Amino acid sequence: MTNTETTNPYDDFPYPHLTHSHTHPERMETLAAMLGMSPAPVDNCRVLELGCASGFNLFPFAYCYPNSDFIGVDYSEVQIDYGIERVKELGLTNVELLCQDVMDIQVDLGLFDYIIIHGIYSWVPPAVRDQLIVLSKRHLAPKGVAYISYNTYPGWAMMGMLRGMMLYRVRDIETPMEKANEARKLVEFLHDSIGPKESAYGAYLGQYLELIRKKRVGTKVEDVTLLLHDELEEFNEPVYFHEFVEHANSHGLQYLVEAEFSSVIPSRHPTEVGDYIRQISRDTIEMEQYLDFLNFRTFRRTLLCHDAIEVNRIFTPEVVFDFHLVSEAKPVTDRSDDLPENLVQFRGKDGANFTTDHSLTIEAFNYLGKIFPRAVSFKEVIKDCLKEVFLNPEESVADHAAMVAGNFLRAYSYSESLVEFHIRPYNVTQNVSDKPEASMIARWQLDYMVKVTNMRHERVTLDSLSRYLLRLLNGKRDKDELLELLSRDIEAGSLKLEIKETNKSGSEDISKLVKIEIDNRLEFFARASLLIA
Repeated sequence: MTNTETTNPYDDFPYPHLTHSHTHPERMETLAAMLGMSPAPVDNCRVLELGCASGFNLFPFAYCYPNSDFIGVDYSEVQIDYGIERVKELGLTNVELLCQDVMDIQVDLGLFDYIIIHGIYSWVPPAVRDQLIVLSKRHLAPKGVAYISYNTYPGWAMMGMLRGMMLYRVRDIETPMEKANEARKLVEFLHDSIGPKESAYGAYLGQYLELIRKKRVGTKVEDVTLLLHDELEEFNEPVYFHEFVEHANSHGLQYLVEAEFSSVIPSRHPTEVGDYIRQISRDTIEMEQYLDFLNFRTFRRTLLCHDAIEVNRIFTPEVVFDFHLVSEAKPVTDRSDDLPENLVQFRGKDGANFTTDHSLTIEAFNYLGKIFPRAVSFKEVIKDCLKEVFLNPEESVADHAAMVAGNFLRAYSYSESLVEFHIRPYNVTQNVSDKPEASMIARWQLDYMVKVTNMRHERVTLDSLSRYLLRLLNGKRDKDELLELLSRDIEAGSLKLEIKETNKSGSEDISKLVKIEIDNRLEFFARASLLIA
């Protein structure tokens, strides 16, 4: 992020075009509001991203919030020039990309309601690292929120060991592509030679290989680039969480919360574990540091605000009343034999479970699951679900609403896969209209990215047929027109449809199969937050 050499490695090997869901300004706005702040509304704000690469993380935000302004800064001239051309393609008028060294950024850049610094803090020299905090303080609006991600101990101690081995292996190799390939080969060799079950070391090597497989974003060059700019970067200095907080404090910023709220609550651990951590912790920072020790944490996505802000960390059920809710959690059908009949268990995509016997909470979870990914205000959830649940006339509706709110708050502290809170809903629909329309950004990304970004700023993987169909969803074609276009190209051989041999009896049967495939994929697009209302 600072140009100290005559050649810029990010010009030669640009960072892959990626979006990062935890950097969403609406997420920052929601969490800040939960903690008692009055942040700027994301639909009318200023956002700064330092180290924006080609700006692909900002484009979806600019598309969703045309009345907000987005500025990206990066010192790679190649990436900034490329991003500027993409801005012109998209026709976005609220994005500006600047080629600057962070050490040279001037005060006249102005104040921002949200600042994003993803994947830089741990990967730059100490002076630049300090400058990132200085800039965050200087350019953060009085009620603003800054997001900074970084590698952490104790988890990165093990990763650092592998980094040292890889750097030793490639110490005499000059070609970047060869460096990355030989580094990966070394880890694979060690893993295969030791065996994943022979020792904790072998198991860790297996976990690391699985991690870098998950990081893969598309082409081999992109995968290599990730390795070059992460484990093989010249600087990669993790810190303990408390050290990061002390650094922020020294420049007039304070810790707000993690971008992933559930990661700071010991709710997934047994009660006695959480009780002990609270007992030995004098404040929030110590408690979270001990949680990092417990969870062997390797990476943090921390939100900061000015130290003059009064942060409220005492949560009551009433805090939920002003938010919109989203949930994809499903009732568990494979019930445990020892689970009482009156208890219903809901499970998120990450395996997190929430169990309750409260009838209105059960109805609320089921209701949200049916309308996912649409967000609904808490008050609307209660109003609609009361129609389906019988309550004793002597029982207070307000008490039941508070019980639902408390249950959702507990579920949220377990995992966002159980329930999400949003201060404002995204423009998504769970219904497939007569002329379905997909996000313009997602359709545009098909030419540049293997995974497209949905309206919730999440990456979505699509097969070839889904990519073909998504491109057609401009809100002007009905299902019959989509069927005609797909059938034409399948018959011409330019598009493949996997059909069982028993179903290849005629064009009429193939047409029916294509129609089924279209319906299935449109439903998937809706659930994947790719269709707009």
